[in-house]
Amino acid sequence: MSDRSWMYKRLNGKYLSNNFVKEVDEFIKLASQQKSFKKSSKLKSPCIKCDNRTYLDVDTIKLHLYKEGFSPGYTRWVCHGERFPQAENVVDESLSFSAEPYSFYDMVMDASGSNIDNRQRDDVEEEPNAESKKKFDMLKRAEAPLYEGCKLSILEAASRLTNFKCEFKIPHRAIDNIASLLKDMCPTDNKMTDTYSKTKKLLEGLELPCQKIDVCPTGDMLYWNEDEKLNRCRICNNDRYRKNKIPEKVLTYFSLTPRLQRLYATKGVAEDMRWHTKNTNGSGLMSHPSDGKSWQNFNETYPEFSAEPRNVRLGLCTDGFAPFGMSGTSYSCWPVILTPYNLPPWLCMKRQFMFLTLLIPGPKSPKGNLDVYLQPLIAELKDLWEMGALTYDVSKKTFPYEGSYYVNY
Repeated sequence: MSDRSWMYKRLNGKYLSNNFVKEVDEFIKLASQQKSFKKSSKLKSPCIKCDNRTYLDVDTIKLHLYKEGFSPGYTRWVCHGERFPQAENVVDESLSFSAEPYSFYDMVMDASGSNIDNRQRDDVEEEPNAESKKKFDMLKRAEAPLYEGCKLSILEAASRLTNFKCEFKIPHRAIDNIASLLKDMCPTDNKMTDTYSKTKKLLEGLELPCQKIDVCPTGDMLYWNEDEKLNRCRICNNDRYRKNKIPEKVLTYFSLTPRLQRLYATKGVAEDMRWHTKNTNGSGLMSHPSDGKSWQNFNETYPEFSAEPRNVRLGLCTDGFAPFGMSGTSYSCWPVILTPYNLPPWLCMKRQFMFLTLLIPGPKSPKGNLDVYLQPLIAELKDLWEMGALTYDVSKKTFPYEGSYYVNY
């Protein structure tokens, strides 16, 4: 791999470096040779702001790079046509704590979002910046045992403890006592945390992205995209904020793409995501959407999409509920939930595969303004339909996989 130190030498004094501009042009030229670019004329933007998550046109990417610079540590251009080298087995033989040494390592890599193979980090000579250092620290926790001779890594112990809390709805104070007891039970040189708050800090960086979007009090518009900086609704002229710059209403949006990608990064689930092509229901009864005529009609209408069984088909539903119960307060929230119909019927309706995507605030039903609240989701689905997302399929051991996703109502 050629020297890419120029990527982080953007400025020459106060001005943009001529060499940086020249190298950016070469980078764009190389990335434009991808098949995906020839189809859509867009590339993933590797700037600090977008971090290889957003597809943009070439001119906009250049402006982003000139203004923001490259995402930290992105010296191997895997999102722009460059392949991973063959990963070497770099496991320290003294650490006999896992039959699959990179299971939690891969989880960190999948969640980091920057798509960098940090196992090759010995090549890096300069001191890592704060963002890269945070990822390196988490990778160390994924590799280091809880104590000498333990089969669990620090990260695995922390993730399992937090999972117990969520799965069984254990109170915060109870987890504090359990963590403290576990620390006392381990040998004296253990790295176990003794409180829940410390345990959560070990998992920082693995969370899925969440976006808060301000909404007009009457639900007429979102302060989003080109309207993001407005202080008044351009439809009803209501104020955006109360006193002290507190928004009148906030929509919570959970991005869909990372959760779909994690389905294919999970061993037990990735294989099931192709179940719909193997469905041999001959009973004449409809037990899954793939048994219906609409599914077959869609396959005939979009043969290229249906030819790849890993392309995802989603079902959307929403309904209101009263979060305060029968307390007398009239208030209703409206969650929007997506379900991947690639999965078999005994899985697709399980709680873990029902993705909360939007949480529409109350106090009243959105009624005729539901389409306003759905804008971020529709925009992401259109991007996935037109350009797809680079996804690692653990069951096939293939990366990158360029898949398109389709929402099926």
